[in-house]
Amino acid sequence: MEQAWLLTARGLSEADAARELGTSRQAVNKAVRDARARLAAWFVEMTESLNADLIRMDAVRGLAVMRSRQLALRIYAIYVPGRGLRVIFGMEPLCPGRDGRRHCREVVEAARALGLIEGLGEGIEDAVRGLIRVMES
Repeated sequence: MEQAWLLTARGLSEADAARELGTSRQAVNKAVRDARARLAAWFVEMTESLNADLIRMDAVRGLAVMRSRQLALRIYAIYVPGRGLRVIFGMEPLCPGRDGRRHCREVVEAARALGLIEGLGEGIEDAVRGLIRVMES
């Protein structure tokens, strides 16, 4: 299911994804529909868990933008294939410390794999800022 979603998220048609996966277009269609429904449910659950408002959700590309009710800051969620949802809070520094940089690198690599952004630019935080601009547009 994830492979079918990933291929269509990168821009392949369902027919092309089916050929690449060696399955039928109908099987790819069902898998993609199920994956998008699961992503949408996860984003809604995350929004509720964080006591936030859902501003934008795109299950086709695997991303969501929320606004924290308590802190009034943006929260950016992206699906990392094989790993699950990852979140970046919209406050500086975006990637604090070694663990923060590792987390941001994982998010940026997923965004590149999904075709949302290109390259790293000047550094990891610049790449995250570029991803945030894409998510906000």
